[in-house]
Amino acid sequence: MTSTRPRGRPPRISRRDIAEAVAQIGLGAVTMQSVAQRLGVSAAALYHHVSGREDLLRLACEEMLTEAATDVGNDGHWSIQLRHWAIGIRAMLAANPMLIELNVNGVIGDDRQMPAFGRLVDNLVRQGFTVEAAMAAVETAGAIATGSAIHDIQEAREAAGGRTWPQRVYAMLSRASDGGSTALLALAGKGHSPASDSSFEARLRIALTGIAVVNGFSLDEISP
Repeated sequence: MTSTRPRGRPPRISRRDIAEAVAQIGLGAVTMQSVAQRLGVSAAALYHHVSGREDLLRLACEEMLTEAATDVGNDGHWSIQLRHWAIGIRAMLAANPMLIELNVNGVIGDDRQMPAFGRLVDNLVRQGFTVEAAMAAVETAGAIATGSAIHDIQEAREAAGGRTWPQRVYAMLSRASDGGSTALLALAGKGHSPASDSSFEARLRIALTGIAVVNGFSLDEISP
């Protein structure tokens, strides 16, 4: 039987398709035309989903943030869920620095993020948190992830210019009349970087330990 579908009909696209195309192109380089070409549709077809470039960026960012929250899942110990949440947020923001600016400037709404965020808070409540403590725990993990992503972005820029963190510390100490900080000198000697995975894990471990202590949970149950 011959199909009645018109020849040349453009493919159907979804919000997720658009978000993936934006991620592949890069937030800073995105235009309506570039996304349309990536998806194999006309720019006019995109206007069925977004009103322009800013709306395009908003849609893509909301989808990225929603995915980061959804990927946490509904199972597992609270510390594992917060760890996955933080890892996902850090990776997403570090790979897409413009997300931070768009969030600060209010371009990204929370209407699509809130359900996934709420599920994570609900998961913690089911494991013995009060609603207030669950919200504070999720926000704490998110703040650590955001701060770590900023470190990642800054250190990548400095390293590209030949100024790693240890090199900057040595330069600062060489100018200090009192010799400077012995602690920073020791860290620089060990090749420390605030953008390393180990530094991120150390921050997260401290936060999870504090969350457990404040809420009366066993430290033995915190994921390593």
